[in-house]
Amino acid sequence: MNLALMPRQPAWWIWLLTVALLVTGLAGFTTGFVAATAASLAQTLWYWHKAGRIRAISVQIRLAYTLLLLVCFILELRLGYWLPTVGTSALLLCGYCLMGRMLPLLPWNRLEPLSFDLIRRTLFRAPVIASLELRSACGELNGVCELESRVASLEKCAARQRRSDQAGVPAFAFPWRSIISAPASARVIRGSVSRWRSRGVTR
Repeated sequence: MNLALMPRQPAWWIWLLTVALLVTGLAGFTTGFVAATAASLAQTLWYWHKAGRIRAISVQIRLAYTLLLLVCFILELRLGYWLPTVGTSALLLCGYCLMGRMLPLLPWNRLEPLSFDLIRRTLFRAPVIASLELRSACGELNGVCELESRVASLEKCAARQRRSDQAGVPAFAFPWRSIISAPASARVIRGSVSRWRSRGVTR
């Protein structure tokens, strides 16, 4: 399993700081929860300013994360803080972004009708970083969470390419650019999809 350690990425350190603050709060120091919420809010405002629109997935992830922390604080749901603590730890270590995978299932983000297959492809696939040679933290153009939010589409395209390969038909019509914004990253994805198929990730 590839670890998602990115010490050269500022966003990775911000998430690490957030986890440390949440752990401090869980240890009995309530100020840790307050500081974690403030850090998350600051992240939300910064990425909103950076992206220029609130519907950018990098903004939605941080906004939803901040709202979750606020709900836990207002309702005094101390056990509720374990969810963002464990979830963010999974992001930092394994590259699995639960928030980034759940948000695309919402009506305004979905690219296809909600179905069990879509939920399966979105929530239960291996972290994208396990198959792609991309080392960009959440918040960048093709960061971990941004790619995690498109994991269902990535798998769907990989499956279509595999079927085309088996039929001997060139897979020239795949919507790579609708999934990956940067052309250079699209080339990485094309090569990585082949590795997905060879490792039995798709089916």
